[in-house]
Amino acid sequence: MRKGRSKKQIIAIESWEGASPEPKAGMRSLLNFVTETNATKYSYNFVYTPTELTYVVENIPTKDFSLLYFALHGRPEKINLGMYTEFEITLDELAIMMGTRFKGFGVHFASCAVMSSYEETLRNFIDKTEVLFISGYERYVDFNESSLVDLALINRWMYARNYKRMFENMQKSYKPMLIENGFTYYI
Repeated sequence: MRKGRSKKQIIAIESWEGASPEPKAGMRSLLNFVTETNATKYSYNFVYTPTELTYVVENIPTKDFSLLYFALHGRPEKINLGMYTEFEITLDELAIMMGTRFKGFGVHFASCAVMSSYEETLRNFIDKTEVLFISGYERYVDFNESSLVDLALINRWMYARNYKRMFENMQKSYKPMLIENGFTYYI
């Protein structure tokens, strides 16, 4: 564990599919571990519908936060919400919803296949939202395995000053795990 409190904090948005109103083991467990070991904070937001997502994205306080962590189902060009992933939101729609409220943030899509979107879509998302980077998965991933990648990313991000270097170092340190999960990023 590193000494001192990190000034970086996380806004987490999760949607879960299934009959239970909230997951028994979702991103909250991971965030509790990360924030406990790094002496930082997070804001957890559970959403089911596009209306709820819009409300959170447009109204959540952003001061003192710098990572937007989406734990949603996904596929190329889209994220999914709802009990049975019945709601689809394109990355362009999400960028419009976000506007530039998260300018200077990093955005991590802990979502299957979102990062296999067209490069132009991903670059447009960065340009429209003015975020510093986006990261996530190019393939459909296992929750437990991808959570290890999420943990590695958040741990490195917590103390990084140069995100390009952070991602390069991750590629060296965790190469097999990143390749296995199809992890990628854009700056």
